[in-house]
Amino acid sequence: MLKKIILCVLCLLTIFSACAAEELPSRVYECKIHMYPDLPENTMKALLSEYMVPGCEVTYEENMAWCGSLTISGYGWYRSAEAVTEDSERIRKCREIAEKVLHTAYPESEPELITAMPYQDYEVKCTERSECFDLKDGRWYYMGRPLTQELEGALTAARLNGARERERIEQIDPDWTVLQYHPGPVCGLPVGLWLEQEYTDFCLTSFIFDAENHIVSVNLGGSFTAEPVRETAVKFPAEEAIRLAAEKNDGTEIYDWRTRGWEGNAYDVLLKELGCASIRIRMVSDEAARLVIAVNKKGRLQPAWECSEHYELLMDDEVIQEYHQGPWYFYISAEDGSLLNP
Repeated sequence: MLKKIILCVLCLLTIFSACAAEELPSRVYECKIHMYPDLPENTMKALLSEYMVPGCEVTYEENMAWCGSLTISGYGWYRSAEAVTEDSERIRKCREIAEKVLHTAYPESEPELITAMPYQDYEVKCTERSECFDLKDGRWYYMGRPLTQELEGALTAARLNGARERERIEQIDPDWTVLQYHPGPVCGLPVGLWLEQEYTDFCLTSFIFDAENHIVSVNLGGSFTAEPVRETAVKFPAEEAIRLAAEKNDGTEIYDWRTRGWEGNAYDVLLKELGCASIRIRMVSDEAARLVIAVNKKGRLQPAWECSEHYELLMDDEVIQEYHQGPWYFYISAEDGSLLNP
């Protein structure tokens, strides 16, 4: 009997937690955006010089800084395939520095941490997602198969080698840490990621730290203040947004890797080494939607459902990797269900 009572209490707590998680903000607005100006090279130097790796020659550019002998600009700038946010004393020290920098650069912004993890793990995940390679216990795998000399040769012939990326990952200091931030919430909602050219300032801010919590690389993705223009309401339900997303990419279009234009029988040799008859991909939508504030066609922020899509990788028609590429995000108005970025 006691077990039944405990089970019922746990069920009620689970239901309450789910309801609390789905609770909508009491008031939401369409907001006009006021972007912070880009930070010039001299400002970046004044802002970051005390935090960069000591004794390392630092390159400062607009909104960027990096230690050229340790890394090049551009690494750590893609949203992690798995937005892991680890918690440790080390992560907390890195966050303290990163958020001090961000609050100085963008004093009215409250950045949202979306990734905090070892930098080598981050790069492995990115390589797994984009190149199909995976590193387990110090050994590389390709599509789940151990990387042999014969498979390496087949990949090279098919121009899928990826050796440079794998070599670079192996050389990354395992004690490095990557932090990624989004602009802070507006009207109680997180800001959706937007990658259209005119709104590149909504891309990520990223930091890479060394083992002593010095900055190896930083890219400030920009921030803004938001001025309410009109009050709006969340009328379009999440279930309908998910249904529309499923219609957008229903997984019926499947693309064979043979269409990549490989010369000769490179594809067939690769299939032989992998022990399969075909490799194909298809675009599908995720079965979830997150309420965020996103850019509409007027260049303003408004409540929207953030939906995502990704490629599935199929070997002999069996899905072997959920995120071969992606996810990519698109936004559906929470007010009327229109697609904000068709």
